[in-house]
Amino acid sequence: MGRRALRTRGRIRATEARASDYIGPTLPVASGLLARYAHSTLAGKPASVFADPDVPHAWTAIDDVARTLAALGRDDRAWGRPWLVPSNPPVSVREALRQLSTAVGAPEPRLRVVPRWLLKAGGLVVPLLREVDGMLYQFDAPFEVDATDTEETFGIQPTAWDQLITGTARAWLERISS
Repeated sequence: MGRRALRTRGRIRATEARASDYIGPTLPVASGLLARYAHSTLAGKPASVFADPDVPHAWTAIDDVARTLAALGRDDRAWGRPWLVPSNPPVSVREALRQLSTAVGAPEPRLRVVPRWLLKAGGLVVPLLREVDGMLYQFDAPFEVDATDTEETFGIQPTAWDQLITGTARAWLERISS
C-alpha cells in the first residue's frame, strides 16, 4: 500500500514543504544553479547560464526552508497537505548575481547563455545535464511562489531580501576565496 493510501486511510500522518531554488549563506556554493553561477561571478569570471538570465524567478532562503519544516512538524494544522515555503518576490538570475556582486564589491556579472540544443546534446552522456534540462521550464517564464497560506497559518515570513543577499554574498565569497 502506498503512502498516499496510508495517509488517506488515516494510518500515517504526512505533510510536505515545497520551495523554489535555494539561496542563503549556509548553502554550499556549488549547490543549485544560482550558487553555481555565483561561484564564477563572485570570482570575477564569466558564468555560463542554462536559461534566459532576465526572467524573474523566486528564490527561497535555505534557512526559511528549515524554519518552515520545523513549524510544520510542530503544528497539527500542517498534516495532510503541502505547504509552500515563504519566498521573496521574483528576481532574475542576472539581477540576483548583480546584487550578490555589489554586496561584496565584485565586478558586474558577465553571463553567457548555454544554447538549449547544446544542453540537450550533453544530456545524452551526462545525466546531470539531462536533469538540468528537465527543470529549466521554471526559467522560461516568470516563476513566482505564493506562500500566503503558510505565512498566515504559521506566521512565517521570508528572510528580508537585502539581508539575505548580503549574508549570502559574504559567505559564498569567503568559501570561494579559501
